[in-house]
Amino acid sequence: MGKNKFFYDLKVLENKPLLPSTIKALLVKLEDYGFVGLEVKDLAGTVEKAGDGYVLTARGSKQAYGLKPTAELKKLVDGGKTAVTVTGLVAQGDEKGAKPSIEVAEAKETAK
Repeated sequence: MGKNKFFYDLKVLENKPLLPSTIKALLVKLEDYGFVGLEVKDLAGTVEKAGDGYVLTARGSKQAYGLKPTAELKKLVDGGKTAVTVTGLVAQGDEKGAKPSIEVAEAKETAK
């Protein structure tokens, strides 16, 4: 794990889910800085429509995320593309059992 004054650069195994609560627990041990947010970059998975919303199941960890989609993501899914890679801000549900969500900033079809 690398760090500087403003950011931690964490590398995480693809088969392990990473949620804001995990980062917060780590920061308590480090006692350096408070938690500001968790942004994922190039998280690959399968997207499906679920009622009025979208759900991404991460390829490696099988963690499910509710999505706040962009027009770009909607266009991909409407075009039949379900294997996507997203970048965005992760929020963990406050309620027990609530699914974490990703506010999608960027979406693209996953390279084969």
